[in-house]
Formats: sequence, structure tokens, C-alpha cells
Amino acid sequence: MARHDFKKPIVKLLCSRVAGRCSNPDCRVQTVGPSSNGKTNIIGVAAHITAASVGGPRYDESLTLEQRIAIENGIWLCANCAGRIDRDVEFYTVSLLNEWKVAAEQMAHAEQGMKIPDQKFIDSSLKTAFTGMPIDFHPQAISRIHDASVNALQALDPRFSIESTYINGLTTYSFEAKENVSLSMHIESKQPEHYGLAFQKFVEEGKDFTVSANSVLIDGSDLLKKLFEQNGGELSLVSPKIKVLQKTWLMNAETNEKLAFDDVHGEVSLGTKALTFEGHACEGILNFKFQIFNPELEMESKFSLSLNYEKWENTEINSLPYFEKLHSLFTRMNEGWKFFTSLERQGELIAQSVGQDLGKHEFVYLTRNFLDYTSYCRTVASKMKMEVKYERSVSFTKEEILKLKDASDIFLGNGEFNKDQILTNVTCQLTVDDSDNHLIILNNTDKPTAIQTVQDIPEVMRLFGKEVVLPLMKVTFLNILPKYDVDLTKVRPGDIIDVEWVPQDYFSCIYEYVME
Repeated sequence: MARHDFKKPIVKLLCSRVAGRCSNPDCRVQTVGPSSNGKTNIIGVAAHITAASVGGPRYDESLTLEQRIAIENGIWLCANCAGRIDRDVEFYTVSLLNEWKVAAEQMAHAEQGMKIPDQKFIDSSLKTAFTGMPIDFHPQAISRIHDASVNALQALDPRFSIESTYINGLTTYSFEAKENVSLSMHIESKQPEHYGLAFQKFVEEGKDFTVSANSVLIDGSDLLKKLFEQNGGELSLVSPKIKVLQKTWLMNAETNEKLAFDDVHGEVSLGTKALTFEGHACEGILNFKFQIFNPELEMESKFSLSLNYEKWENTEINSLPYFEKLHSLFTRMNEGWKFFTSLERQGELIAQSVGQDLGKHEFVYLTRNFLDYTSYCRTVASKMKMEVKYERSVSFTKEEILKLKDASDIFLGNGEFNKDQILTNVTCQLTVDDSDNHLIILNNTDKPTAIQTVQDIPEVMRLFGKEVVLPLMKVTFLNILPKYDVDLTKVRPGDIIDVEWVPQDYFSCIYEYVME
């Protein structure tokens, strides 16, 4: 091969790793090292990519003399590789050698300042790989393994860029096409309709598609073939996600009172027929999903919201995060307040809904009912100084929640009722005793009086499965008159008289717990 001195030295940085070894990616020969006389020992060759003279390997007559002797026409190789590229010019083309050179320079740039792995590091890495126990601590070991895996996979199909992550024992490879890539995918399944519909939603609505990797056969990429040769795992086709902000608020249809709710952070994915949004508020406890279809399809948008009760599991009920905010939201929606929402991206409005009456939906009613139950339990537990843990699997009857509501109202001081709130008059039986006290009360039927009763047996309730014995209840009736059908002059001690108590003006009935 013809040789020529270049105007610039082909090895510009002897301290870099690539400058110290052959540029052939399949060769790891070190070409620069120390000599015994304290100088640099160079066994590499500054070879031409295209020959310096006519008849040489890969000679290009279109180049000028300056171009032939320029550093851009040179490549640093070991002596063996320098000879090899000249013996097989059909395989070792100009484009291939330029690819080697670019890759070597990129690697040199990326590895500048990095420590060269020595034999000790290699031995330690191998022992760690086989035993799972590191001998020495190497801060960059994990990142280097990921880089090596990514480089090996990208070499199988350069049309994809790849990222590798390892979290909680799970290795994930994410790859994105740099250009349009044609592939054929065959899924072997006993439920082809299920996967067919799921894939259709991925294309049309931007919903992610996931399938067991063991049931997938792919043609058209050595990279994907290699990945699917591994046992286990899943294949997920993920639509590009756009981060957006959802604004939400409620409005009272009668008073036009407006109540703003928390901003909802989420992502939008686009399909051929619909825009799909998924987001959450209150640290993931409240989740929103909706779809807006292409107007040409004349399809009604879909909307759903849900509570992630798992976020509250085993938490003390009076410490539930965001409970009051969510209880207020579902209470107002159930009472007919209209729900409004809009989507913004970087401050620009994307879409806005008209007011929706979500109170008609069974989900809103059932959620409000469950949050009501939780609220009553919170009040009773707080007043009884009890610790009760939240359990999302709890069940209760209509009668139980009504009793809990009454108990909660009494504890909060809301146990007083007027004449219009009493559905039926109070009745009781009085046993005449020797003191005649009862007869004195009954004889004064022209003057409203007051009576008071106290439970003999306390009521027992359950709060999220935990039993609680309530205090004895005291009931006081004010401004009330007795009504009876008996001649009081003829009664004797021990006789029982049926009495109906009739509320008068300024009547009130007060329920209280006798707290020790």
C-alpha cells in the first residue's frame, strides 16, 4: 500500500483510548504505549482511506493532492488491519472505513477522562456477573452494562434508538424508530378477537397495547427477533404522550356559584379517530379519563372519573388525605352541580367541555354514599377517641348508614328538632306509683311541660368492621302536653296509662349523648 506523510498527525490525542488503539471496531489492539527509553512506542499505522497514488486501493481520481494528504483521508489502524483493508477493497469500502473512523472518534470523545478498565476490573466484573456478589465497588459498573447492552442491541437494527432500565428486578428496553420501519407481527392466542380489538384501539384511539412476548412473532427486524427469543416479558406498543393540564370546576345551575377544583396533570395520546386523556389529582387518588372523537365521526365524547381507594388502605380514617375535598366534590355533583373541564398545553387551550350533569350517573351516587359513610365514621371515631383503619372492602346496609348519620349529627350538636320535623307524636306508658307524681303531671294538661328519657341499653355500631358501644342517649322534649283516655280519679298505684305527647308552640326535641 502506498504511504504518505499527512500534513496533520493522524493521532492528535495520544492520551485518548481510541487514539491508543485500532479504529476497527472488531479489533482491540493497543497501538500506543510506553517504551524503555521514556518515549512513546507507536506500532499503529496512519493509513489512507483512498490511495495516495494511481493504482492504489480505493484510489479516487476526483480528489486533489491536498485532499489525498489531508487528515480527513486518513484512518488510524494496527498493522494487521491496515494490511487487511488493502487486500479486500470490495469488502472494506470507503464508506465502511469512514464509518469506522467516525465511530472511533465518537467513542474517543465520549470516553475522554474515563478510566481505562484494567484486568482487575474485568476479573471483578466477571466474578460479580457469575456470583452476584461484587468484589469491589464500581460506581459506573451498572451504567456501563446498560450501555453495552444498548450498543449490542442497536447494532442489530440501527433504525431504532434504545434505552435500557432496571427497576425493582424488572429490565425494560424502550425502543423508538428513527425512521419508518415496516414490520409484520403475528400473535398466537386463544383470544384473537381480544387482541384484535386492543390493537385497533391502539391505532384509532391511542390506547397502549400490551401482549405477552411469548405469543408474539415478528419479522422485519433482527433487534426485535433477538428480544423475543428471551423467555417471559411483555410487549407494549405505546403511543407518544403529550403532557397537558386539565382545569376542572363545578357550577351551581341555580345560583351560578362556581367552585374550582385542583388542576389535573395528565397526558394526551392521539389515534386516527380520537384524542385520549388520562390524568390524576390529589396525588393519584382521583383519576380522570376521557376521549374526544374526530368531529366527522359524530360520536359522543366519553368521560369517566374514579377514586383509587388503595391509596387510603390501612390509614386511620381521620387522617385520610384529601378526604374533605373529594367528599365535597362528589356531594355537589350528586346534588346537581354541573361539571366543567378544559385541556391546556403550554398555556394554550386545546379543548373545553360544556357543563355535564354527572349526578345522574350511578357511580357518582354510590361514591357519594360511600364517602358519606366514611364521614359519619370519622365523626363518631373522633368523638369516641377511637382509632379506626380504613378498609375499602367494607360493606354496610341502608339502615346502618342512617343510624351512623343520626349518631354523627348528635355528636356534632345537630340533634335538635322542631315541631315541623316530627313525623309522629311521642307515645309512652306511665306506671302510677305511690308518689302520684305522674298524676300531677297529667292533671296539668293546660300547661306545656317538659319530659326527659334516658336509654337503658346503649346502642352498638360498627365502624369499618370495628365494634363501638355508643354512650347512653338522653332525649329531652320541651313545650309538650300529655293526651290520654282515662279517668285519673279512678286509677290506682300500679295501673298503666297510655299517653300521647302533643307538641305545642316552641316545641323542641333534643337528642344528646350522656358523656362520662
